[in-house]
Amino acid sequence: MTMQTFTRLTIFLIIFSFGFLTIAQGQNNLEARINALFQEFSSKTPGVMVSIVKKNRIIYSKGLGSAQLEYGIPINEKTVFHIASDSKRFTALAILLLEKRGLLKLSNDIRQYFPKLPNFGHTITIKNLLQHTSGLRDQWQLLGMAGMRMEDVITQEHILSVLFKQRALNFKPGEEFTYCNTGYTLLAEIVAKVSGQSFEDFTQQHIFRPLGMRHTHFHSNHKQIIPNRAYSYNQISKGRFEKEILNFSNVGATSLFTTAEDLQKWLIDVMSDHPKVAHKQLLATMQTKATLPGGDPLIYGMGEMTFRYKGLKLIGHGGNDAGFNSFVGYFPDQEIGVIALSNSRKVSAGNLVLKAVDLLIKEQGIKPTTTPPNTSSTTATQPASFITPSKGVLATQTGVYETVWGNVFVKEQAGQLYFKNVDKDAKFQLFKAVSKTQYFNEGEQLVMKFTRFKNKRYQRLKITGPNNTNFSAKRIFLVDYSIADLKEFVGTYASKELETQYKIVLKDSMLVARHTRFQDIPLSLKSRDRFTGKKWFFGIVAFIRNPNGQIEGMLVSGRRERAKNVRFDKVK
Repeated sequence: MTMQTFTRLTIFLIIFSFGFLTIAQGQNNLEARINALFQEFSSKTPGVMVSIVKKNRIIYSKGLGSAQLEYGIPINEKTVFHIASDSKRFTALAILLLEKRGLLKLSNDIRQYFPKLPNFGHTITIKNLLQHTSGLRDQWQLLGMAGMRMEDVITQEHILSVLFKQRALNFKPGEEFTYCNTGYTLLAEIVAKVSGQSFEDFTQQHIFRPLGMRHTHFHSNHKQIIPNRAYSYNQISKGRFEKEILNFSNVGATSLFTTAEDLQKWLIDVMSDHPKVAHKQLLATMQTKATLPGGDPLIYGMGEMTFRYKGLKLIGHGGNDAGFNSFVGYFPDQEIGVIALSNSRKVSAGNLVLKAVDLLIKEQGIKPTTTPPNTSSTTATQPASFITPSKGVLATQTGVYETVWGNVFVKEQAGQLYFKNVDKDAKFQLFKAVSKTQYFNEGEQLVMKFTRFKNKRYQRLKITGPNNTNFSAKRIFLVDYSIADLKEFVGTYASKELETQYKIVLKDSMLVARHTRFQDIPLSLKSRDRFTGKKWFFGIVAFIRNPNGQIEGMLVSGRRERAKNVRFDKVK
């Protein structure tokens, strides 16, 4: 080797080493900044497992906190988590694999698979189940109303039994969207019926095994022993935790057990040019957003949600059960995948991992935007001009309106319309009039529209806006009942659909709902004959009067009305 060649080689090695060292230092700096986000977790707390994938490389992966507080076992990539509703993407994929093989059609009526399912007078298709537009009542709220606790052993048979006794839907299939776990339990049953295999065996053979996801399975037996399993916890005070109980023996809507290591394989595959299992066409179908009649596309497709995070397209799903919390998703344009799995009830896994993504996109010079592109025209466009409606018009719109989350308020002040939402600390926001029925909030780019004019007042409002803001509310009239008035509601109420009963009793000057398996549920007066309950499955109680004005029953709805208007007849 000549001296000149040796010199050139030395210079090359120095430059290469310096460049490699700079990249490594940059990577270490990013890792240190991400680590700083998770300082609250230690060996004495439950924790979180976070992974970030760039195309086909793992650029960050770390477990923090304890998988089992009793034994101080640390969380790592091989820790097995229950990922709750994150399971739904794989249930949807199983259905689409069967469709690809010509064994079913998404337009099929589900009653061909479930002859015991009541005929509700409308066709419910497999596609309705996938997109949460079936109108079926949600299984968890139904089971809760029926007296089951979520820590009870809940099997597939329990869910089907209560479903087959229902006599009404939440809404006509295809006309509304309400997140419905029942639909995904039925999808798992359809996979088993059509394939001739158990749902667990089908997903193992056609999804998890081909991807090398060796520590992933649908957990249909709550007694099954799982090595390296995480248990979940709830923080009851500073430094004190209690164990959450998970005894699910049902699959489809939930119950996928998996690891960060296995989910990395899933993300690498779906972000590749030629996925092994979820081919591009299948992924496109999963990401096709549900569309309601006359409405814009929703964020939900089939087991996946597509939305914008700081202007970047994000495809993913979250999950939350019994203290477990998860989020798995990816940014297709940036080829970045994210995984967050937690065993702490108080942790929002999705929020945590997105904070890490913020650091990553800053590191890589990706510029996020505050206003997402391609938002529906009415919600993202500043009106050219505003009008000044008369006080008479405003009087037809002011008042109290009820949403599934609580009451919202509309008031007139100095000839302008103001709106306040349900948040405890919410303040009235100005909405300027675009027309006599449509108003615009400049700060948050929100549109408020009034509809259904009746009895000299508008009966409904709808608010839409960026970041998938879309909710409706109906007018209510607040009342005040005396003790004598409240006594009219006292009695025993029974449901044939749920085979259970509640006693409505007067306690400390207020009504409570009493069930043999729960503590008393306080009922707060909402409007005439309507009360709110402080249980997630007992959110709204509307009493029914006969033509003579006497109470003859009550309709019970869960929070967010995932199970709506379940009838209880007054029997005593």
